[in-house]
Amino acid sequence: MSLTYYEAKERARRLLNITETKTSDYVIGGIRIDSDLANQLVKVSTEIVQQLDIGEVAESSRILSAIPRSLKLVYDFDPSEIAYIGGFSKLEHVMERLRRSFKENPKAEIAVLYGPPGTGKTTWGRYVARKLVYDEGEGVFKGLYVEVRVSDLVSPYVGMSARIADALINMVSSIAEKHPVVVLFDEADALVSRNVAT
Repeated sequence: MSLTYYEAKERARRLLNITETKTSDYVIGGIRIDSDLANQLVKVSTEIVQQLDIGEVAESSRILSAIPRSLKLVYDFDPSEIAYIGGFSKLEHVMERLRRSFKENPKAEIAVLYGPPGTGKTTWGRYVARKLVYDEGEGVFKGLYVEVRVSDLVSPYVGMSARIADALINMVSSIAEKHPVVVLFDEADALVSRNVAT
C-alpha cells in the first residue's frame, strides 16, 4: 500500500534525522545545515520515499540514512589527516581547481581516484567535501555530501537497485540546482564487478 504525502514526509524526516530548533535552525543528527537546503532536502526525500517505499518495504532508507551518516563523517573529519597522503601537493592543486569550478558551475567537475586500498582516496574525498560544502566560519553545511556504499544501492527486490540509483541521481541533480553537492562512490569498482559477474 502506498504512503500518503504526509506519511512519506514523516518517514523522510525520520530517516534524515532532521529537526528544527527553537532558533529556526535545522539540524541533522545535531549538525547545523542551511535552512533552504534543509527544506529542499525534505521535499526531495519525501518524493524518494513515495517512489521507493510500499508499506513496510522501506528501500528509501538505503539512500536517506546515508545522508546523516555522511554529514557526520565530514563534520568530524580532521583536515590535518590529508597531510599524510602521498602526493598531497598535487591533490591540493586538484582541490583548488575543483573549488574554482564549483563557484562557476557546481555541476562541472567529476574526479575519479583509483589505487590500492589504504592510499587515502576516501580521506581525500572527505577533505574535498569539507572544503566545498561546509562553512567553517558559520559552522553550517551549505551543501550536501553523500558517501555512497555498494550496500546502499543493492536491493534484494527485483528492479529496485536501478530505481534506488535513479532516485539518488534525481536527488543529487535537484539539490545541485541551488547548492553545492559532493557525492563519493566509495569502492565503486565493487558495483561494476558485481554487474559484470551477473
